[in-house]
Amino acid sequence: MAALLPLNGWTAAADHGFKEDVVVTIRTRDPLRFPVLLLFLMLLPSFGTPRGTAGLSIASAQTPTPPRPYEGGITLELWTTEDSIIHGDESSPERRLLAEAQYTLSGLVYGWDFSYTPGDAQRSVAERFELEQVGLVPWGSPGLRVRDLRAVEGTLHGQIDYSFSAPEQARLREWASFTSARASGTGRGDLLQGTPGKITAIEGAVHQAVRAYLRSRFPNRPREATGSVAFVRPPRIRIVSGEYEAQVTVAIDLRDVRDYLVF
Repeated sequence: MAALLPLNGWTAAADHGFKEDVVVTIRTRDPLRFPVLLLFLMLLPSFGTPRGTAGLSIASAQTPTPPRPYEGGITLELWTTEDSIIHGDESSPERRLLAEAQYTLSGLVYGWDFSYTPGDAQRSVAERFELEQVGLVPWGSPGLRVRDLRAVEGTLHGQIDYSFSAPEQARLREWASFTSARASGTGRGDLLQGTPGKITAIEGAVHQAVRAYLRSRFPNRPREATGSVAFVRPPRIRIVSGEYEAQVTVAIDLRDVRDYLVF
């Protein structure tokens, strides 16, 4: 019986598994026809190649290209309200945009370490989610440039360009390799808190993304899960019913999952 070899999601029969050889019989009365036919066969791409290896050699030569996210840099589209009463400080809207750019870029490059304890009413365990920032893109980085600022009805919109350094690109490529470990979430934050309200909405969305990812992988609720998480793309933030609403998609590096002991 022929052995089956995987070939790009399909199955192909390996020739060495066949018990019978394919025999080509050429019958001709004209002695000139045989050399012409032989020459034609020799010009075929697969003629003279060991049977069963031509397709496999092509497949093995197709090396997947490693992901290179944001190789040419990134342009952030950010906004902040100009109302100083909401933000409760003396910072300018321009400085708040730069601070949000630093936060977003750091979330893309470095991300956070997280510790998550799912809530369990039967065990009287409260839900707990903690984030610890791994690193920061430096304030005043030479790779950052403000392309455009415009004020529209009390809101300052900004386009901020950033070119990642070689070490930052290496970290982005590492995060991009977690293609199967991704999840999305949505969070809310108080609009009257200003920038802290935005951060609350974003980190609440990260919490929900990690929770959704764990629920998809583990049928039994774990005692605790730890790992790292980073933005796949910048968060989307809007105002809904007087609150900030943030939507995020994150890559997740799950390092440890501890289960409850059953006696």
